[in-house]
Amino acid sequence: MDLFVFVIKINYRIFKSRISKSSLRRVLKEGGYSSTAKRVRTKVRSGEAYSFLGKSTRMWYVIQVISGKEEATLNMIKKYGAQKYVKECFSPKYERRRKYLGQWHQEKAILFPGYIFVISNQVEELYQALKKIPELTKLLGVGEKWTPMTKEDVEIVELLSGKERVVKFSEGYIAGDKVVVVKGPLKGMEGTIRKVDRHKRKAYLEIPMFGRVLNAQVGLEIVEKS
Repeated sequence: MDLFVFVIKINYRIFKSRISKSSLRRVLKEGGYSSTAKRVRTKVRSGEAYSFLGKSTRMWYVIQVISGKEEATLNMIKKYGAQKYVKECFSPKYERRRKYLGQWHQEKAILFPGYIFVISNQVEELYQALKKIPELTKLLGVGEKWTPMTKEDVEIVELLSGKERVVKFSEGYIAGDKVVVVKGPLKGMEGTIRKVDRHKRKAYLEIPMFGRVLNAQVGLEIVEKS
């Protein structure tokens, strides 16, 4: 059994009240993340995505915040002095294109609304500092324990957002009912695509993370349809 599938199945049992069983089953059956895992390993080996492997004391954690308050919460983390306990604290974004005033404009939007990622090797000190911040709603984990992200979850965030923590635009084409991505971070991750809006130049994804399925939007330009 693929290691990631095993981890997801274990996480599903832990978080079964939070995830749609049919959604998870569909993602696993279609092999979206299985193919993604292979692409992650290739990216890490080539240096296109940098892995936290070998840095076992520096773990990734997830903070759940009020949707739309991600940037404000990041500022609060600095204000309350929690920043000194983290290597990095961010909410990844994605590039999108919107048309107004007769022209297309490229902008950035939050990739996972309601979530902030922190990388730290001083988790106890960080945990106590974060408890003082009013904007936080939840530190994700099991029960009362704030648990780190799995290696697979970390690598998918790295693969998508890269060192800049921004998901760049992808390009692809549609052949029949199949989406094929030829350029960008979505290449090799077609199994996670649930819907494409050619007019808005977006792909709607379902990504299994934290023992649940997260919905996300990313930029995708369809250059051809046959």
